[in-house]
Amino acid sequence: MKEFQRDYRQTVKDTELGDFTLHDLRHCAINNMRLAGNDYFSILAQSGQMTMAVFKRYNLISNTELENTKWLDKTEGTSADVDQGS
Repeated sequence: MKEFQRDYRQTVKDTELGDFTLHDLRHCAINNMRLAGNDYFSILAQSGQMTMAVFKRYNLISNTELENTKWLDKTEGTSADVDQGS
């Protein structure tokens, strides 16, 4: 484990990632799985023994994602973009 930590710190330094931590990798993985369309239960199972409260902490939603929220248009049976202007 010490070798891994040493190698990780050296890699972060070499790539000039600043204060990038192992927890940041978990954030990235969870967000990438969600953005790829995986359901929350699958992501929870893949990420280990995590409660929903912890999952919410790691699962970050960007403003762009919120702006791209879709709603079901029952008249057409398809999803429609949210109108941010009204």
